[in-house]
Amino acid sequence: MTLVTQIEYRTSWGEEIRVVGSVPEMGGSDIVKACPLTTSDGVIWTFSKDISVPASGNIEYRYILFKSGMPVRKEWNAFPRVITGCKNGITYRCRDSWKGLPPQQLFFSSAYIDCWSRCKMSKPVTHRYNRSLIIKVYAPRIGKECVLCISGNQDSLGNWDIQKVAKMNNAAFPEWTVELNAANLIFPIEYKFLIYNTKNDEVVEWENTYNRTINDLQIKSKETVCISDLYANFNLPLWKVAGTAIPVFSLRSNESFGIGDFDDLKKMISWVSRTDQKILQILPINDTSITNTWTDSIHIPQYRYMLCILCT
Repeated sequence: MTLVTQIEYRTSWGEEIRVVGSVPEMGGSDIVKACPLTTSDGVIWTFSKDISVPASGNIEYRYILFKSGMPVRKEWNAFPRVITGCKNGITYRCRDSWKGLPPQQLFFSSAYIDCWSRCKMSKPVTHRYNRSLIIKVYAPRIGKECVLCISGNQDSLGNWDIQKVAKMNNAAFPEWTVELNAANLIFPIEYKFLIYNTKNDEVVEWENTYNRTINDLQIKSKETVCISDLYANFNLPLWKVAGTAIPVFSLRSNESFGIGDFDDLKKMISWVSRTDQKILQILPINDTSITNTWTDSIHIPQYRYMLCILCT
């Protein structure tokens, strides 16, 4: 398998982009062995190498910015890039963007993804056409009765007919994926993402942006092109919930020592749930008076630890 990745990143003098992945040819996840990318203008960086397909058929990778031979910036890696269904004899081209902290980061937290959203996951799709186009997009705020879909100016995208939209796969939620047969595509492609309610069989929300476009990718035989690191944009209402904030020492029950035990959280969570509240926040359990100045009242992540529990 030949893997080609491309990322746009405007570097300064002495900086370079490297990639590290889960296979030996990409450093075996060891940052020290990260592979350098090539560039002709300091903006578009490219990596190309023959890869031995692992037994799992999956490859994870991410980009790192190096300066003077030392890593100085890493991508946000809470949800790593994953290439699934790798096969020998094909070329896999990735068109990536640098992954910084996402907008509205709280919707990408494990509390929200694993507890609040808790949507039904699709089975991974590993099918590959002779010529494939894969589009990946992050969309965490999709209701439990809804799916993310894509509509556009192609037969495979329904030609903007809301009754023929293409449903996307959420096996890697909050990332959604769709694979298209490139042999049937007519470039340029115009498309938008939308939220579709499968229970009511209706479109809930369209993206609030101009049509997205993809120019001719010149996808060859036995080649897959993947466009990733996209974020869906919807005019969704602000996420608001009611809850309780309490210090641990204020938790008291007949079974505790009278000064609050962590085991009392179980009873507190039950009470929060019974009263139709959605979140329980434990106030800082470490000293928050570090500098004895006004800065102690702001967020100091290395010293201030809070625990938020979503109660659904």
